[in-house]
Amino acid sequence: MLNISVIVNTVAVIVGSMLGLLGGKFVKERYRKVFFNVIGLLTMGLGISMFLDTNSVLVVLGSLIVGGAIGEAFDLEEKIGRLAGKKSDDANFVKGFITASVLFVAGPMTVIGSLKAGLSGENELIYIKSLMDGISSVMLSATLGKGVLLSAAA
Repeated sequence: MLNISVIVNTVAVIVGSMLGLLGGKFVKERYRKVFFNVIGLLTMGLGISMFLDTNSVLVVLGSLIVGGAIGEAFDLEEKIGRLAGKKSDDANFVKGFITASVLFVAGPMTVIGSLKAGLSGENELIYIKSLMDGISSVMLSATLGKGVLLSAAA
């Protein structure tokens, strides 16, 4: 059974992507930059806060190194692009799908937030992430197209 916070997050990405595809061209580039900077600063603040709460910095460091090495060794970017059903020459679609998938699906806030929601019923992190993902999906889909919307299915 899906937790309500996961459903809220998925809906936020779908609605944001649709808004970006339909009306994103009306959002000026300078506003897009401001929105992404705000999301980036919030993400950094949350990441720093969560990092300071950790009991093992070595686990965090090791996870980042191992995850990066595995991604490179298996050429995951190309494989994810093929999974999306597009060739590398459709760069915006693939870039949109990969960027959104990593940001919305495989990011640490998603994993930690989903674990907290499932294990303790604590949905706040996923709700914060849903708002961030909704805003980001508007901007990403306006720039990179339909691949961002497809990431909601991932």
